[in-house]
Amino acid sequence: MACYRAAFLLTAISIAAPATAQQRREIPNRQSPAPSAGRWLRQLANDLDHLQEDLFFERGKYPEGLGAQVDQVSLAVAHLQRVRLQTTDQRHQLRDFQEMDRKVHQLVDTLEQFGDPWLRRQASRISYSDEQLHYALQRKIEMPRANPRELLARQSHLLENVARDLQQLDERVNQRDRRLGDAIQEFADRTEHFHEVVEKGADTEHLRGDFQEVDEAWHHVVERLNGSKYGYYLRAAAQNVDRVHNQVHEMVTPHGRVTEPAAPRNPPPRRRPAIEFEIPGVGRFQIPQ
Repeated sequence: MACYRAAFLLTAISIAAPATAQQRREIPNRQSPAPSAGRWLRQLANDLDHLQEDLFFERGKYPEGLGAQVDQVSLAVAHLQRVRLQTTDQRHQLRDFQEMDRKVHQLVDTLEQFGDPWLRRQASRISYSDEQLHYALQRKIEMPRANPRELLARQSHLLENVARDLQQLDERVNQRDRRLGDAIQEFADRTEHFHEVVEKGADTEHLRGDFQEVDEAWHHVVERLNGSKYGYYLRAAAQNVDRVHNQVHEMVTPHGRVTEPAAPRNPPPRRRPAIEFEIPGVGRFQIPQ
């Protein structure tokens, strides 16, 4: 199986031709960087701030009581941030996280049930940050004895969600590269099947076999994305998918071997549209549109 660690970076990334499954060399005992709970807690607070701003300026029609519910979640996030600064008591932090997590899930349910596309996208962002925070706490910090199957279920559900988000984004911005769209759809379908298998309690070998199909489908998406001019529009969403894919990979094969990642190429440079004009005796100038 392949693991594309840090495959999509918003900053500059190295340019490398995509490797095939046969070309990739296995590297034993390779570990990923420890995720930062503080980072995802800050991101969750930012996501809620953006939602509160739109509610304040009434940029759409929202369900009654949504503003108060968002305020309660924001207060719970701020409280957990203070607790993490003031105490190293892991039981205290865990208790406050679980209370915050419960409120976040209730908010996400409210946003998704309303049926507004913009609110559903907000729900997806908030849920993503919350699940990454949960992953960081359970894997590295406060909950080392927690049920690994429960964490795998949450992460496989998250992988399915971000795969569908990528598919929906591709349908909005990609009208021509259907091979890329088909690859993304195939990957999303495989993540859905894998999530179902996890929820049914399949054994380890079954999980590894099914996740290998997920992994191969993601490798196919990366190859298509490398050669597509639409990769520019999909990069941020693909980064989210890649991060969760790597996390699930490590949980399914915690004592196995991972493979050297194939770094995707940067999207082709695009010339920014500009208005050109000339001042006699001075020269030619361009003003970006």
